[in-house]
Amino acid sequence: MKKYTIVLYAMLMIVLTITGCSIQSDLTEKKADIEICLISNDQIPEEFMEKINEAKYQDMKLSFQDQENLYIARGYGVVKNGNYSISVNALYETENAICMETTLIGPSVAEQQEGIESTPYVVLKLPLSDKTVIFDSAEPSKSP
Repeated sequence: MKKYTIVLYAMLMIVLTITGCSIQSDLTEKKADIEICLISNDQIPEEFMEKINEAKYQDMKLSFQDQENLYIARGYGVVKNGNYSISVNALYETENAICMETTLIGPSVAEQQEGIESTPYVVLKLPLSDKTVIFDSAEPSKSP
C-alpha cells in the first residue's frame, strides 16, 4: 500500500509539473510584436501619474487602463549620478499576456553628474487589453 501511495504521488507531481510548464509557455510564447508607443508625462492620465509619482522611488512595474487604452510603466527607482535611460528591448503579445522587456542604461563616465539623483521610468500606451502584463518576462501584473 505504501509503495502504491508513493507511485501515485510521483505521478501527480509529474502531471503538475507538465501542466505548469505548458501554462508558463502560454504566457511567454511570442505570438506578435506590439508597436512601441512611448508617451510623455503630459499624455499620461492624471490618475495613473499619481500612482507613478508614489511608486517611482522603488523598482516600479505598473499597468493602468482607461476606457480606450492600456498604459504600462516601468521604472528602476532612485539612481545616482543622473543621465540614466531605459531601453524597451521588446514588447510583444502572447496568447494570454503582454510582455515588456526593458534595460536600465547608465551614463558614460563623462555624462555622470555627481550628487544628482533621478527616478527614470518609461510609460507605454497600447490599445485596450485585459491580458496580464509581464515585465521583463518575469513577474506578472494584472491590469486593474
